[in-house]
Amino acid sequence: MLNLNNILLLLRYAENISCSEGVFTVKKATEVAGLPVIDINTGSLLGNVLELVVDHTTRKVAALVAGERAFLKAREEIIPYTDVRTVGGDAVMVACSEVAEDPRHAALREHGVIGRQLITADGTLAGSVTDYAFHPADGTLAELYFSSEKERTGLVLPAAMVENLGRDFIIIRTDYRTQVRPAGGMDGGHTARELVRTLETKAVEFALGRPAGANVADDEGAIIISRGQTVTREHLEEARRRGKLAQLLLAAGAGEFREGMLEIKDIWERLQDKVSAGGHALEQTTREKMRAYVLGKTLSQAIYAPDGTLLGARGDIVTAEMRQKAEEAGRLSQLFLAAAAQDLQAALAPVKKQLREIFGEKEL
Repeated sequence: MLNLNNILLLLRYAENISCSEGVFTVKKATEVAGLPVIDINTGSLLGNVLELVVDHTTRKVAALVAGERAFLKAREEIIPYTDVRTVGGDAVMVACSEVAEDPRHAALREHGVIGRQLITADGTLAGSVTDYAFHPADGTLAELYFSSEKERTGLVLPAAMVENLGRDFIIIRTDYRTQVRPAGGMDGGHTARELVRTLETKAVEFALGRPAGANVADDEGAIIISRGQTVTREHLEEARRRGKLAQLLLAAGAGEFREGMLEIKDIWERLQDKVSAGGHALEQTTREKMRAYVLGKTLSQAIYAPDGTLLGARGDIVTAEMRQKAEEAGRLSQLFLAAAAQDLQAALAPVKKQLREIFGEKEL
């Protein structure tokens, strides 16, 4: 049976911390584009997200453009980001105010982020921006995704490494390479979701072709699969449609995958709810546990103060002095998550190894 205990313990521990800084909930601009925009006060559909408007001075999403675009006609409405209540997975919920449209927003649309070239302060081209991530709580930019023509790969750069979001170029620090990571790498915001998708996919693959160990029926008593029958994709789709996929996977012997996935998903959703509600103050006992945990840990990513000051670089060992500076800057939660990410990766490693052994795959 796959041992997911370490992963679950880490996620439960993280559930007790303040997530007001939005560490777990960064959204990519390309993920938000196309989502329906709904007025929470009236239930009216205002259109779909056509683009996000970034204020290059504050480095925040200042507004979103909602509407529809069709051949030879378009309907658009610029909604201030202060009116956004929630950026969900399926829709953006807004509470439209009666305030007149800010003319600055129209001007800011000319200075987009995606497509801009990154260049260092000493004049070296780094690549072109393909996407960016931001914190839904206040729209603050978190990361830039860019492609490097020299390395022919996708990379992620913390927004704190940006010196200037210019009209034509984005100026970044000369030492930016010390903080970039591969675009496909593991980060705090996507680890749990990637694991959920992987486990469900693998559980389904594991069940295919196996005999069912018991009858599986829907709520009306209609049999979906009988004991001894070989599980087919038709069985799986029917079980999913009737809300009995978990039962079918259990009957096929893949329950350990599904159960672990469901528990991680449940913890993840509770974390998301807390973040959407704006976070909560850290209890003193939890804060002390976090303070003790981080000492001597290796940071999986750089931590910056609100003013852009580097508190700790990726790969640094957390010291008492670093911890104190992080607390003074209100970044203890981020320091904890950056330290815990290394343990989370270590917990995932044996799971991936066992999955490869079971399914005979070199890569998940």
